[in-house]
Amino acid sequence: MVRVRDDSIDAWLQQRSANGNQISGFDAAGWEANTWILHAMYERRGLDLELTYDDLHRHELATPSQGTDRDVDDVVRELTGLSLGWSEPREPEWVRLRWSALASRLGITLDGAWPPNDHWFGSRSWPVTIHLPEDGTMDEHSLDRLIWSLSQLDPRGASTPCFAYFAPLVTGDWDHVEAYYGPLGGIPSLADESGWESTPNNFWAEDRSWLAFTDADLTATRVSGSADLVTMLDQDPELETLHWDRPYRPRPIRDPSLWTRLRLGPRFAVRRALEALQRRVR
Repeated sequence: MVRVRDDSIDAWLQQRSANGNQISGFDAAGWEANTWILHAMYERRGLDLELTYDDLHRHELATPSQGTDRDVDDVVRELTGLSLGWSEPREPEWVRLRWSALASRLGITLDGAWPPNDHWFGSRSWPVTIHLPEDGTMDEHSLDRLIWSLSQLDPRGASTPCFAYFAPLVTGDWDHVEAYYGPLGGIPSLADESGWESTPNNFWAEDRSWLAFTDADLTATRVSGSADLVTMLDQDPELETLHWDRPYRPRPIRDPSLWTRLRLGPRFAVRRALEALQRRVR
């Protein structure tokens, strides 16, 4: 896909979004139906390890000599076989953990005052044996399934022309719009080629018949379009979807200076803390 040098490319989204807010992605309205795709999470079964990310953080802080040579990636990889990042685990020991299954295990209901996100599961430290749903980016498998469904709506299939947009909270550029144009099938490559380690906060068909919205601080993606599209997504056994139709409200930011934690999620917040410690040690 190619970079679009036009700062007005998102003007129509501003008009159709509450307060025209584009900081973390456009929550635009105006389509027949919508559904939320819950970003996939995985669990490593058969591993007798009662260790949380908070435990891991405390362990690393208590052993600065190791922290100078290893980071949280190394430790998690040793314990679980998982590399952190926007990609999903591919080892056979990791199995899909549905949001609904985890909610049932914890005795909670999948609902909340804010759009679908991992905080629905409460303020808790996650075990390292769970690969968390991604903050601000779709997981590879869910994105691939979404792209396939969207390709069925147009005779051009994966060549359907579309636009993609990265929000300022991700790029750090508050003066210029970062947008791209190209075929629908090129969307997944942007996660690597753009340098932001995430999928676009918005991408949409050139004819604006559908829109995908991934807030930089959420672990779910809303897809808006026709009722047929939403039905197709809801019936896809490879996706986990949820209808949440309350007025969208971003979660309150208690410490605006920690915007990277909002974008990168709890696992990456641990990594940043360890990097800060390593700098002090050196």
